[in-house]
Amino acid sequence: MSIALTSKFTGGGSIARRLSWIGSAAIALVMVSVCAVMAWSTARQTREHIVHLASEKTAGVTAALDAFDVASKQVTERFYETFAESFAKEFSLDEASGELRSWGEALNNNFSAVDKFNASTGAMATIFARKGDDFVRISTSVVCLCCRGAGPGLELDPAPLGGAALAGTEPQPGGGGTRRPDA
Repeated sequence: MSIALTSKFTGGGSIARRLSWIGSAAIALVMVSVCAVMAWSTARQTREHIVHLASEKTAGVTAALDAFDVASKQVTERFYETFAESFAKEFSLDEASGELRSWGEALNNNFSAVDKFNASTGAMATIFARKGDDFVRISTSVVCLCCRGAGPGLELDPAPLGGAALAGTEPQPGGGGTRRPDA
């Protein structure tokens, strides 16, 4: 006859069996808790790592764009100096006819300076003359057979280009100061 330890609290099963179930449940609960904490910690660290990598890539792209901007400004200044050599320091504008002159020569529909600049630098050039509050293209090296208004006579909408810069109240790109055809 074997005597089993029983209790009215164990539902009639042995205390050892009951302790075994309680211990197993406690160990499982601890393991699930540890796994949950590890998963949360890993997810947090992964997010922090991704944010750090994104920040580094953003900084790299920003630095590259800044370097490109500086190089573009330097090239624009050099091109401006090259192009400006083709003209007198002062321009004269006949507001009645819209004719712009440099060294006494009319620049309207005169493509020699813009074509020379294009041939020597590979860059495009356009000359605008002031007409009232607007600017009108009078000469260009831009050749565009498919686009309407690529040649002389195109009125320029100054809003997207910065009306104050074109009107001469702000410095021009390329180091040109506020030099204007009508100044």
